[in-house]
This record gives sequence, C-alpha cells and structure tokens, in this order.
Amino acid sequence: MNSYDFLVDTKPMAEKIEQVGHRVSKVTDAVIHMQTTVISAEEAAADKICNDVNRGFYSLIRSQISQKIAKLAADVESKMIEMRQQSDAVRAFRLQMERDYNMIAARYTKLFDSLNKSLRIRIFELDKYPIMFSKNISELLHNRVKRNAATVPMNQSESVSGGQSIVSSKLRANGHRLINRIKTFVADSNLHTKRIKNALGSYASRNSSTLWLPFAASESVSLDTNKAQFKLFFPQSNSPTFDGELTNRVTEAFHNSTNFLEWVEMDEKQKSEVMATFEATVSSADIPEKVKLLMKKLLNDSNLATLAGG
Repeated sequence: MNSYDFLVDTKPMAEKIEQVGHRVSKVTDAVIHMQTTVISAEEAAADKICNDVNRGFYSLIRSQISQKIAKLAADVESKMIEMRQQSDAVRAFRLQMERDYNMIAARYTKLFDSLNKSLRIRIFELDKYPIMFSKNISELLHNRVKRNAATVPMNQSESVSGGQSIVSSKLRANGHRLINRIKTFVADSNLHTKRIKNALGSYASRNSSTLWLPFAASESVSLDTNKAQFKLFFPQSNSPTFDGELTNRVTEAFHNSTNFLEWVEMDEKQKSEVMATFEATVSSADIPEKVKLLMKKLLNDSNLATLAGG
C-alpha cells in the first residue's frame, strides 16, 4: 500500500476562525447587552404597570372613601339640623311650661298668702287680749332683767348727785310708762265693755256716722320668691287702741278684696300732684345730691298706677 504525505497550510483557516471567534464574541456581547437591556425594559415596564395599578387602586379607594365621607357628612348635617330644630322646639316648650308654672304658682301663692293673712288676722283678733297680755308681761320681764340689774353700793361723794339724778329720771320714765299703760288699759277696757254691750244688745248708739280715713297701699314683687307683697300705711293717732283697731279692720278688708282690686294708670292730674309732692319731699330731704337725682330718675322711668276707683 502506498502512503502519501500532504502538507496543508492551515494559517488562513486559523485566521478566519480567529476572525469568526472575534465576531462570535461581539455577537455574544451584543446578545448579553440586549438581554440586559430587555430585562431592564421589562422591569421598568413592570414597575410602571405596578405603579399605574397601585395609583389606580389608590384613586379608586380614595374616591370611594370620599363618597362615603360626603354621604356620612350629609347625613350628620341633616341629623344635626333636625336635632337643632328639636332642641329649639323643646326649649320653647320648656319656656312655655315655666311661664305656665310661674303664673299658676304666683296665682295660688297670692291666694294662699291672702288666706294666711286673713286667718292670721282673725286668729289674732280672737286671741287679741291674751296675746297683748303676754306681750306686755314679756316686755315687763325683759325690762326688769335689763334695767333692774344689781349695782355696786359704793359711790364717791362726787357721783352721788349724778346717781340721784339718774335714779329720779328713771323713776319719772317708769311713772310715765305706767300712766300710759294705765291709760291704754282703761281705753281697752272701755272698748271691750262697748263690744260686750253691743253683743248683748243692751247698748244702742244714739248717733251713727261713717268715718272715711285715708290709707296708702303699695304692691311689690320680691326678686327672691317672685311673689306679690302688699304694704299698708295708716294715719296714726294718739290712741294705740284706735290705731290697732283701725289697722286690723283695714288690713282684713283690704286682703279680702285683693282679688277684686285692679291697678290702672294715673291720670295727668294725679300724676302731676304726685310728681310735685315727690319733688318737694326729695328736694327738702337731707340726702346726697346723687341720691336725689337717682330717685327722680327712677320715678320718671316708672309707670305710676293707682287702684281702680281709688
């Protein structure tokens, strides 16, 4: 068998293969760079999609929550308006009830006050003399305790005349009070005797007459109790018995007729007389000028009234 030897030059092939290797390396680098770019683009796209989805979900949830808040706020506002209206209605109802209660309480308070005063006057009239006797005895006992206290029986010669003068003055004052009490007791006894004779029918007055005596009545409302209060002013005489009898009778008659009395506005003549008398009294009073001005201002700002038919 024949053998042949061939010598083949592989340098061009090697150069070509080397060139192909460089090209393959470049292609590999390009593929790797493209892969990295594609992965980065996919990640950016995924992040963008996630952000858009999150933003849309957040916007949806926020819109729903805003709608619910607006609906609940509208419901709360309507409930508040309704509650405010109901509160005003309840407050008006409460004020009306308070006015009705105060009116009824004032009416019944005035009625019971007049009844209490009338009963008090009648009870005092029934027990007048025991009450007067008890009052006089009580005053006498208190005066004895205060005025007849023990004194030290030791004096200097210079104070003897002064002490004697004091003792004599005290005796004269006691005598004066004793005489007045005797006078009052005699007048009461005579009045009591006349009443007994009138009750028994054995006494008849020859001359009958009617006496008209003036008195003043004022009505005020207490700021604490919101009740009407009456105060009567009577002319005074030198007879305590007559003054007491006049006070009792007029007070009883006045309180029995309080339900029929009505305050009416004064006419111009009466108002001018009252104003003139008040001006003269205030001007002659020994009080500070500021007090006088305030009193005149209060009178000018007030509505003067008098009892109907008075």
